[in-house]
Amino acid sequence: MTLALLATALAATNCGSRPAPTGADTNLSDALVYPRVLFLTTGSDGMGLLPSGANICLEVMDGLGAFTEVADKSVLLDRARLDSTRIIVAPTIAGYHDADRVFSLSYLDSASMANLAEWVQAGGILVAGENIGRNTLEGEDRVASGNLLDEREWPLEPVFGYLMQEANLRGSLLVRDSGAVLLRRYRPELTRPLGDAWLLVPVESTMAGGVEVEARWTDGEKSYPAVTLNPCGRGYGIMVSHFLLLQPAVDGGLGDVPAITGFYHQVFALAFKGGPEVCINPWPGAHRGALAVTVNEAGGDSIGAGIKPMLDKLLAIPGSREIDVFVTGLVSQPALEYLKREPRVRLASLSFSHPYFRNLDYCRTVWEIARLEDFLRMPVAGFRFPFSNRTASGIFTLIRRGYRYESSLFVDHAAGFAGALFPYNLPIWLRGQYCLSTDMLELSPTLEDWDYYGEGALAAEYPPAAQARDAQRFASRLQALWQGLALERRGMMGLVLHAEYSGYSETTLAPVTEFLAAAAKSGDAWCSSLAGIADWWNARGNVDVRVGAGGDRTVLRFTNRNKAPVRELTVRLGEPGLKAVARGLSIKRVERDEGDGVFTYLTFDLATTGEIEVSR
Repeated sequence: MTLALLATALAATNCGSRPAPTGADTNLSDALVYPRVLFLTTGSDGMGLLPSGANICLEVMDGLGAFTEVADKSVLLDRARLDSTRIIVAPTIAGYHDADRVFSLSYLDSASMANLAEWVQAGGILVAGENIGRNTLEGEDRVASGNLLDEREWPLEPVFGYLMQEANLRGSLLVRDSGAVLLRRYRPELTRPLGDAWLLVPVESTMAGGVEVEARWTDGEKSYPAVTLNPCGRGYGIMVSHFLLLQPAVDGGLGDVPAITGFYHQVFALAFKGGPEVCINPWPGAHRGALAVTVNEAGGDSIGAGIKPMLDKLLAIPGSREIDVFVTGLVSQPALEYLKREPRVRLASLSFSHPYFRNLDYCRTVWEIARLEDFLRMPVAGFRFPFSNRTASGIFTLIRRGYRYESSLFVDHAAGFAGALFPYNLPIWLRGQYCLSTDMLELSPTLEDWDYYGEGALAAEYPPAAQARDAQRFASRLQALWQGLALERRGMMGLVLHAEYSGYSETTLAPVTEFLAAAAKSGDAWCSSLAGIADWWNARGNVDVRVGAGGDRTVLRFTNRNKAPVRELTVRLGEPGLKAVARGLSIKRVERDEGDGVFTYLTFDLATTGEIEVSR
């Protein structure tokens, strides 16, 4: 069954005893919020690092235009926040909430679950693990009262369409259904046979029309649904009984990246109910990725003398708008005066004395951050922890002092999925005490020049031949990460340069200047500073989009909540032959062949409101 036919069939059904809303989805007075996503997690380290599976979800959804944010379970009691969200992903496995009762989604009160059920009925799409809400906040196992979870004590039963029971799945393996849509890119057998494993499984459907089963636990005799898709009012409940399916295998999960990507893409498509899929481009204009150059200026006269010629060359490249320079209190006075005068340099903080923050108490943490602000005598938007040595107290201090972004976490998609190719709002938490889903953004860089030039530049002699060799390695890595990582996922790439490394000579700087010139010329790259990316991301987050979809058309209505117009907001169409009509907007249309398809970009400035109708 195709996704369009599945969505059409499911939209005709309802869950529980409440009636489905009447009226066509394309009636904008009754339209649904465009796919905005909440991923519920406290993070994985207490200092803003996301679990790998969360990173993949974020990268897929943001690449499709579904603005993604991180939140903890307290959001389930915030009805206004729920009303502005279309998709919620709620894992119930260790590594996302670390089995801590205070934050774990396995421990929910009835009010939170009732709100979540009402939100799904109104059009929300919930992706959750099977243990969601299994326990009370006091720690009581709801299953223990009668060995069966039903609507009386588990308000989520109508959302998933099943009564739940604990069963020993010894000898069972997880098998994908042949007609699976959400899991169609997964292999047929998803696990090996289990040993003793008591898991919560669906045992009896409460839906008259049945629930779409995507995968089953089976030992050859008994069979239980494992991954299910249930229509509920205007929304859907998706149960993933083994959430490791959405965790990448490189980090102990059971899914490979293409399979997980395909799953989230199909979840995104459910929001359009068979109508044309319309994506909000993550970046302004017809750009596939964002590119930011940053320079670390840690201090010293020799560095100060070298930064001006380096920045002059970088800023002379057509399309280079701004560069972030991270400074410490050790920066030489001539260098600092130059940086303050240069209008295209955005100063950011590396702290005052460049220490290991994990060696600092709270008072010294605050001093390091505040002392640099006092030294500069000007506001800064961003911070980078020296040596990537982040702490929860450091991030908390930045939030209190009004920083807009932090940028010390490096992207690593080779060994795992650390870092993210899109900005995300930083979560911080201390076990058993508090969790904050903050408004400060994490902007992760992807490449640092030290790895290529550091040893040579700091040696007594750095021969020209060695410089050329290292420059070639750096250039190759730049291209590989840009083409194979950032552009492939429509994400961003941040460079971390140093005057004493990349700026050592024209030879060592050439890979960056040539790369920036080619990227800007191709039209693939939106070149900005980290501060510019943070400003854009926040402005884009303040644009509300409603969607009415079904049949052969999709209608988007935009409302700008920013004080100023949003420039170059862009809609992206990937389906060939689509027609677009704008109301109240002046649109620039650009068509680009990008290797993986021909995409149409519709770019406009949004002052207050506007509407775009896309039809087949």
